[in-house]
Amino acid sequence: MNGLDTHSDRLKLFVEDGLYDTTVDRELDLEPVSGDYDLPLDDPAEGQMEIAVRVYRNQLPQTPPLVDGWDIAVAAGNEDRLAGTFYDWGMLDDGTLTVALGLSEQPGLPGALIATAMLATLRAQQNHAHSPSLLLRDVSESLWQGSIGDQFGTLIYALIQPETGQVQLSAAGRISAAIVGASGCQPIVPSRTELGDPELNVQDQVFHMQPGDFLAAVTQTSRGPGRANRRRMMDREALKFLQKNMRGSANSAVHRIRHQWDDDVDSLESSHLDALVIKRTLD
Repeated sequence: MNGLDTHSDRLKLFVEDGLYDTTVDRELDLEPVSGDYDLPLDDPAEGQMEIAVRVYRNQLPQTPPLVDGWDIAVAAGNEDRLAGTFYDWGMLDDGTLTVALGLSEQPGLPGALIATAMLATLRAQQNHAHSPSLLLRDVSESLWQGSIGDQFGTLIYALIQPETGQVQLSAAGRISAAIVGASGCQPIVPSRTELGDPELNVQDQVFHMQPGDFLAAVTQTSRGPGRANRRRMMDREALKFLQKNMRGSANSAVHRIRHQWDDDVDSLESSHLDALVIKRTLD
């Protein structure tokens, strides 16, 4: 190990050893990747783990986008250091705000690697896809072509016009989402087919968010073998909380949704909730 002289050699080493850690838990006390990948001499395996965490976290947005009139927050990851959840946001050249939340349907190391591939495809294609549904099809085709038919994923992807509040989105897989405002709740219906399915059928949905409205999306991540239990992910209590707290922040909303789930599930249940909240702030 001490003979490694390049970053790529070191990265190749920990990937080949099967130590690829993709947690996105913001509670981890990890510094951003500095470019120095030297491993601790007293515990090389732990050093490889730490490097993998840093490399993956460096791929994810570190702070929400600074867009006037919009507030975005995410709560993703857990104590299981091999997670298949990812999220992304950014601005296209024309000023459109993009937001995504997704996950691989496989747990552990395979899921982490699949999630990395999904994120890479999303970023490569989002400037070329003319709609969210086309982008989901691109990601799905990438999963299908790069596997033997055993790689599946969940994704919600939204294009937001900051000035008007128009939201165009598409969703597929194990995701629950809704737009919540003072006048009520408008569910977002995902495709029943998952990404990676050659028969994927996704459509674009268009909404208009008023000042004070929330767009909340949650996914359920499995910690163990098999897929997570398809129970209701966002209950009425969480939606009522959003309606009653129109002046609250996206950060408070996302943690409320996640804490509601944690309070309701059995501690032995093999899944946890990841949540993304987008708010159009009040004028």
